[in-house]
Amino acid sequence: MATMTVQGDVLYYDDYPAAPGSEPQLPLVWLHGFSFNAALYRPAIELMPDRRHIAIDMRGHGKSAGADTDMTFERIVSDIHAIVTGLGIDRFVMVGHSIGNAVGMRVAATHPELVESGVAIAGVPAIGMPSVARAGLTAIQDSAGDFDTFLATFTAMFRHPGHDELLRSAATAAAGMTASALALAADQPMRDDSDVLVEGVTQPWLFLIPSQDDAVPTSLQRAGAEFFVNGTVVNIEDEGHGLPQERPDLVAEHIGAFLSALTTAPAA
Repeated sequence: MATMTVQGDVLYYDDYPAAPGSEPQLPLVWLHGFSFNAALYRPAIELMPDRRHIAIDMRGHGKSAGADTDMTFERIVSDIHAIVTGLGIDRFVMVGHSIGNAVGMRVAATHPELVESGVAIAGVPAIGMPSVARAGLTAIQDSAGDFDTFLATFTAMFRHPGHDELLRSAATAAAGMTASALALAADQPMRDDSDVLVEGVTQPWLFLIPSQDDAVPTSLQRAGAEFFVNGTVVNIEDEGHGLPQERPDLVAEHIGAFLSALTTAPAA
């Protein structure tokens, strides 16, 4: 992984170049879910070799520092902006999984000149999470350093067997997070910023919504997507919150189709 010092902290990211001979296309910038990390999106990224991809370990996650700093969406948005512009990227497609979508939409609203379009994968919506979800997120926060609890949490997000190694790797990384980093889940996902985001996010946005998501309720994802007139909703049957890890083929297929349609659509 490469590094960049942002706001005094060393942040990590993976930079996947487009395959030699690929047509020039906008890069994709990937933001992971809460307590996940950039490496967990490699399988989906490798199925789209014709584009450049930047997958970032958000502050306090994965290998990135900054766990003891102010963990707000605004702070992370500033991080993403610094990394992307520091790499000389002036236009890109935003891809966010879970809480990564909440950050990604705020990047798009704050820096519309940079974000061409976006993709939400089992995304935390602009309307925020309901108060009933707080108990589950607080339980994750209280489990700092507890590998078994994290393993059970990650396992509950998946719907299909055969991911033991991935789950244990994710749980190991998450169990090493500090209580300060875990505090990100305590209040940030609850924020209803729809008044700002619905007006500010005018870019085309693809919503990939798994039908069996217990982490971010499917009904909530659908309700949040309805606010965006440029939104495209794709319901993914029989899948859960770990959609990009369990079915990277579906994620790559739908992102590819969405971006192809944007490229071929007639100008308004």
